Amino acid sequence: MKENYNIKLLTKEFCLENIEKILEIIKLIPDVEYKKEDILAEKKGDRILYGKWEHSLVLLDEKNIVGVLT
Repeated sequence: MKENYNIKLLTKEFCLENIEKILEIIKLIPDVEYKKEDILAEKKGDRILYGKWEHSLVLLDEKNIVGVLT
């Protein structure tokens, strides 16, 4: 069976709408303990995450989010 995947920008709006699924995927990374606030943050400590939403991606199959790159 051939899967069709799409890569698109992970906008803040899309992230807010799908935060639970995105958090579920990120929690699969060993030794990483992100919370919703961490995923949505545009600053990390004193560092501003310039262009976060312009450089974050989401991988979708025909129905679901299957990966994220932030």
